[in-house]
Amino acid sequence: RYNSLLGFKCVWHQGTLITAVLYFGLPHILTDVNPFTGDFGVSAQTLLIAASACFLGLIFGVMREKTGDILLPTVTHFSVVYSTLSLFPAIAGGFAAVIAPMIALFIFFLKPFQDFLNEKF
Repeated sequence: RYNSLLGFKCVWHQGTLITAVLYFGLPHILTDVNPFTGDFGVSAQTLLIAASACFLGLIFGVMREKTGDILLPTVTHFSVVYSTLSLFPAIAGGFAAVIAPMIALFIFFLKPFQDFLNEKF
């Protein structure tokens, strides 16, 4: 049982971390795998995506434990995917496609996320 995440007060457990890594982060390694064409490569960008997915999975897990509902993490995940694939189509295959949405979401959600973690449900 842990009492903070990114310096914010909240309660999360080892199960949240295990779920974030095994069930959310590791499947994102498979983004470079295409069994129909025989491509089974893992690039540095894929590892960065998987690492950020592990981190975001932890954030989503805390959201799930805090609210008791899967809706908020689902909508937040959709916003990450939408901003990466739709709002940045020219760079969708590049490194900036991963970094730009994360910076935008961090700036946009920093204060609401801090307030969210401090609320009692």
